[in-house]
Amino acid sequence: QECIKEGINLTWEGYRLEQFTLKFSECILNFQEKVDAVIHYTEQIGYLVNKLESCEYDHSVFKQILDDIQNLVGNLNLRSYTNLSRWVAELNQVVESHLMKRLSTAINTW
Repeated sequence: QECIKEGINLTWEGYRLEQFTLKFSECILNFQEKVDAVIHYTEQIGYLVNKLESCEYDHSVFKQILDDIQNLVGNLNLRSYTNLSRWVAELNQVVESHLMKRLSTAINTW
């Protein structure tokens, strides 16, 4: 948004237009890289969350999956994405739901 604000009042004849377009293209490239990273991380996290539904019923397997999810979320946090805390709260609910289903199935089978 800041990049757009800087160029909003520029005209085609303005001497700063070339400088603005270079800076704006850099902002777009950075934004695209962040979007690509978020897509990559969320796909990996989604895969791991789904593994919780069918993985071997073993403490070390569950721990490894949860550790992997935590590491990916930690990487997102290091990149300072906005609204991450809200997304993590939703992710926690999904993970809890999967684990509760597994626990319920295990109790019923036992």
